[in-house]
Amino acid sequence: MLLWLLSPVSRGSLGSSVLYRRLVHPQLTKREEDIDRWLERLQEQSYNAAIRFGSRALQYVTNLVMQTAIRVSSWCRINDCFFL
Repeated sequence: MLLWLLSPVSRGSLGSSVLYRRLVHPQLTKREEDIDRWLERLQEQSYNAAIRFGSRALQYVTNLVMQTAIRVSSWCRINDCFFL
């Protein structure tokens, strides 16, 4: 129903503006503070998730670099390779 109310085809026709003004808008206005709090929580949770993901990615890359360095070092000891 909300999509129909917002679609350009229904604007000004079929009573969509009347329905929006009388039904949808009052409910949105009445719940505006709840919606704002929900959006703030969502923003905080998404920020925390991004930080956790970034931290895990950094830890993964660090471990990968360290493992590669250890393997190269071991391989070089066996094969007598030299670094400049």
